Amino acid sequence: MSPSEAKTLDQFVWDAHFHHLKKALQIPVSLQIWRKYWKAIRQDCRGYWHGATGLIAERLNIKAEEWEQMIKLHQAGRAACLGDSSHDYSYLVEKAGNNFREGVV
Repeated sequence: MSPSEAKTLDQFVWDAHFHHLKKALQIPVSLQIWRKYWKAIRQDCRGYWHGATGLIAERLNIKAEEWEQMIKLHQAGRAACLGDSSHDYSYLVEKAGNNFREGVV
């Protein structure tokens, strides 16, 4: 996967955080590229407190205000414990994209 493809998918994934992800998400690439992207990003985000979401935000230079807005959409209240504050919601986007390509709605 080229750096430009990864950057495009990073932006797509970040934007997807602001959509309702309980249903399928129409991804802009083949299922093979989608899964390759997630395999690579899961490897790259090891050690990141916020996982893939944090890595993507860093690569896109996401500002604190937009980060807080994303958290508020996914987490209604304040963190109940340390683990709740990690804010890695990327698995929701990954699953929603997989559901679209597999025809699950």
